[in-house]
Parts: sequence; C-alpha cells; structure tokens
Amino acid sequence: MALDEIQSLLKEFDEMKKALEEAEIEVKEKTVELSRSNKELADKVGELENTKKAVLNVLEDLTKRTAELRLSEERLNLSLKSAEMGWWDLDLVNDTAKRNLRHDEIFGYKTLQPNWGAKIFGEHVVPEDRAYATHCFDAAFKTGDLNMQCRVKWPDGSIHWIDARGQVFYEDKKPVRMHGTVADITPQKEAEGKLVAEKESVERKVTERTRELKEEQARLVASINSLDFGFIIADASHQIVLKNKAISNILGISDGVATMAEIDSLFGKSVDVLGKSNLCLAENLGINVPEVIFGNKFLRFFFSPIVMIRDHKEVIGYVFLLEDITEAKLLERSREEFFAIASHEMRTPLTAIRGNMALIKDFFGTELKNPDVKEMVDDSYKASIRLIGIVNDFLDTSRLEQGKLSLKSENINLVALTTEVVHELNAMAESKKLKLNFKTDDAIQLPPVSADRDRAKQVIYNLVSNAINYTQEGGINIDITKEGNFLKVSVADTGNGISPQNQSLLFKKFQQAGEKILTRDVSKSTGLGLYISKLLVGGMGGKIWLEKSELGKGSTFAFTLPLVS
Repeated sequence: MALDEIQSLLKEFDEMKKALEEAEIEVKEKTVELSRSNKELADKVGELENTKKAVLNVLEDLTKRTAELRLSEERLNLSLKSAEMGWWDLDLVNDTAKRNLRHDEIFGYKTLQPNWGAKIFGEHVVPEDRAYATHCFDAAFKTGDLNMQCRVKWPDGSIHWIDARGQVFYEDKKPVRMHGTVADITPQKEAEGKLVAEKESVERKVTERTRELKEEQARLVASINSLDFGFIIADASHQIVLKNKAISNILGISDGVATMAEIDSLFGKSVDVLGKSNLCLAENLGINVPEVIFGNKFLRFFFSPIVMIRDHKEVIGYVFLLEDITEAKLLERSREEFFAIASHEMRTPLTAIRGNMALIKDFFGTELKNPDVKEMVDDSYKASIRLIGIVNDFLDTSRLEQGKLSLKSENINLVALTTEVVHELNAMAESKKLKLNFKTDDAIQLPPVSADRDRAKQVIYNLVSNAINYTQEGGINIDITKEGNFLKVSVADTGNGISPQNQSLLFKKFQQAGEKILTRDVSKSTGLGLYISKLLVGGMGGKIWLEKSELGKGSTFAFTLPLVS
C-alpha cells in the first residue's frame, strides 16, 4: 500500500511538475506578451501625451485668438460708436438680422427692436428710393459689395439720409449672409444741399456778372474807340492788350501792331517810349511827355500804371495815351503871335499918349484951371502907364514862351538890387501905412549872383508889389540868405493868405496871387506877374515857389538865383 501510494504520489508529482513546466512556459509566454503589451501601452501613453500637448497648444492658441477676437470686437464697437455708426449681420435665408443699438437709433428708435430684416428695412425706405435700394441689393448679390445711400422715414415722420455698406457671403455660389455698417448722413446731405444751392446761386451771379462785364467791356471798347486821342493798354511785357482806332489814325499804323516795341520804333531817338514805359512800371508812377514832334504833328504822351489794388498793389501793366495837339499848338502859336503883334502895335501909340500926357502936365499944368480937366489929364496919364505895363507883360510872356527873349548873364549884387526896389516901392507901402523891412546887416557880404539885372529886378519888384497890394495892415519883410550855390530871396507879408485849394493855381497864366483867384480884380493886374516871374527865374537857372501861406496870417514867396561860378 505504501509503495502504491508512493508511486501514486510520484505520478502526481510528475504530473504536477509537468503542469508546472507547462505553467512556467505559459507564464514566460504571457510575460513576453505582457512586455509586448506594456510597450504598446507605453507607446499609446506617449501618443496620448503628445495628443494632450497638441490639444493644450490648440486650446491655448484658441484662448489667445478668442481674446484677440474679443479685443477686435471691442475696438470695432468703439470705432463704430465714435463714428456714430451701427453694425448689422443679415441672415438672407431667414431674413433676420443681428445689430447693435446704434443701428436702430439711426432708424429712429430709442431701444433695440425685437425684429429686423431686409423686408423691415425696405418698409423704412421712402417710396421714392425703394426701387433704387432694391437695385443696390441686387447689384451687391452679384458683386459681393453693398454701397448705398438712400432716405428712410422715422417713426415720427421725419426723413433722414443713411449710408449703408456691406459684404455678401456665399454658400454654393448663393448669397446666404451679409454684414456691414450704417451711418446717419443727414447733416452731410443737408450741407451738400446748401452747398449745391449756394453753388447754383454763385453760378447765377457769375453768369449775371459775366454778362454785365461783357456789356461793360462792350461799352468800354465803344467808348475807347470813340476817343479822339490814342489809347493803348499794355501788359508788363509790353504786349498790347487793347488799342483804339485813333492810335492807328494818328500814327498811321496797321491794326496788326501788337507790341509797344513796334510803337517805340516809330519815334526813333525823339522819345524813348519803352524807357518811359519801364519807368512807369518800376516806379508805379504816371509819366507825362508834354510835347513830341512826329513828322508834321505835335503829340503829347501820358503813361499811367495799372495797379491791382486788392493783390498787394501789383503793377500788371500800363495805359498809354497819345494825343494829337497839332491844332492846339498851332492855335496857341497863332494866339501868342497875335498878342505879340497886337501888343507891339499898341505900345507905340500908348507911349505917345503917355508922353503927350506928361508934356501937358509938365508944361501946361498951370493953365489947366478947370479941376475936372486936370483930373482927366492925370487919369489919362496913369491909365497910359498901366496899359503900357500890361502890354509889356503880354510881350514878355509871348517872347518867353517862344524863347525869343534873351537873358543876359551878369554879376549882380542882389542886396543892392533889392535895396533899389525897396526904395522905389517904399512910397507905395507908406500910402497903405505898411512897413517895408529889408535886413541888410548880415547880407552885405553875400557873394554876387549870375543873372540878368533888369529881369532879376523885375521879379523882386513883382513879388514885393504883390505883397503890398494884398496886405491891408502890418508889413512886408524881405530877407536874403545863402543856400548852397544859390542866394534865396524871401518876401513875407501879413496879408490875407491863400487857401490850399487855390495855391495850386499860382504861377499859372492869368492867375493872381490873392485868395480870390477865381474872382479877378482887373483894375490891379493882368495875372501874368507870377507866371512871367517863374519863366524869368527858370531862364536864369533858379526856382520860384510859395514857401508857406495861411489864411488870415499872410504868405511867403521865395526864389533863388545861382551864385557866380
């Protein structure tokens, strides 16, 4: 039994050993398989970790993009708010729209409305603009962009202008969505309307003013063409802009002359037309050329600058006036010759009358018992002297103007000459109870002047006698001073004086030195005294002028003569 049991146990042991070996093999196989599975699991875990990292990276990027998107959205909203613009996002399939509050405010609502879409938008568009709005949407579906300005009606009935802009999105080439912005442009449209109205008003005014200017130009051209004297408007480069017919007739030129250089060439060396023109432009100065000989004609020129008053006083050209003074010159010469001839013919009988009257007074004065007859003889004698003086004035004027009066050049003691005149006129001053003062203490040593003695005396005599005639009380002061290369003689009175408006008439023919220049006192003078004095002093190389004059206080006349060189 024991052996059997042992054998049985050995058999069981062998079976158990075999089973154990099989189990060990299986364990080894399982271990290999497990190792393989562990490796695959480790690989899966690695892949999972990589996937996790990728997901985390995506999530992080998504977070950043979401933040950037929110920031962009905030910036967009801020920009739209600052620009007072509304935004909208239209679902074209369902005709619904998302938008902000400003969008609805632009359509006249204070709060965001529950519903909005293309149909509701169309209902707000004024009837006159609906066809245009539909056209804009249809065009947007084709081009992808919406750009529209139209009028909408608010709930309160007021009309407003809007500017809508948007972008279309497609699916399968069909428009499914559109988003964009809208702005209230009513103020701009109102401003444009005012601008258009103002523009139309300005255009009307310009049209009217243009018509008026054309009419004015036509009248001006007609007036210029009707002038007897030549008229030219030239620009700063001496191109002729406008000229009349008289200029062609006077100068004998064709209408094709276009520059002042061509005009200048006609006169040769007799007058520098371009030089005068340039001086007029450069100095902004009117220039008068009193006499120019052109063939058998006497002409007078005048240049006047054309100044743009509102544009910094820029000189843009000049006016050239040309007058044919031939007839006036011949008439003046004939008149002067008549005066000269008539005066010369009158002086001989007048001299005879004066001589006879003087003989009657000297040799038959005691025989004139009748006082009336004696007074008639005295009056005739005085009148003959005055008439001879007038005739001499006429003759002097004629000779001086024609250059026929020769003036001598003598060394003259001007102090002695003035003393002589004072002595001769002293009785005349005393008859009016006037003081005739001439200071000679400092003047005796003055150098001599170069002049015609008789004519210099005539000038002094004329000034002093004028001062006596126009002074009622006070006196006359005569003074001589040295000024450079000249001696200056001043004659000051305490008479009535001369007003500024009448001072410009002095030293002109037939004008008197008193205040009532336009009311002539023919019993005293011819009004040629100052005119003759001016011609005489100028011929002797000096000048004569009114130094000062004041109404009620008197006047001071002065003249100069050159020293002996």
